[in-house]
Amino acid sequence: MRRTLRILLVATAGLILGLRVSKKLNSKPSGFYVELVAHTSPSECGDSDVIVLQLLKDHSFRINSERVPRENLRGQLREIFRSRAEPILLVRADPEVSFQEVVTAIGIAGGAVSNLYVALPIANTRSAKGTLFAHYEAARIAQTSAIAVCIFCI
Repeated sequence: MRRTLRILLVATAGLILGLRVSKKLNSKPSGFYVELVAHTSPSECGDSDVIVLQLLKDHSFRINSERVPRENLRGQLREIFRSRAEPILLVRADPEVSFQEVVTAIGIAGGAVSNLYVALPIANTRSAKGTLFAHYEAARIAQTSAIAVCIFCI
């Protein structure tokens, strides 16, 4: 009798253990399937185009290769950056453009973007005082507009 009870107990434990393992192996995943593509190009990854605002020596503006009048600049930048995840604008000034014009462009663009990267040519830096003034003015505008500005003298 004891032997039969012992065999019945071991068989029941084995059956319960087997059912648990079977249930774990047959359970469906709770997530969702994602098909990964082997190769993707940068253009398929979202905001891949770099937006460059160029200040030209004839006191006009160009966004990438398209000329934009000064009065339409802020609206055009807002339209470009409206649907972008990261509103980053690169600003490049021709050597003949004054610091004041660069600071004005930063102020105009400040309402449309949150990150500005400004590249100033060496010919623009006539003196250290002028360079410091430009950095100060850009920082002041950035502070009042809540934008990040980085200035590079190239």
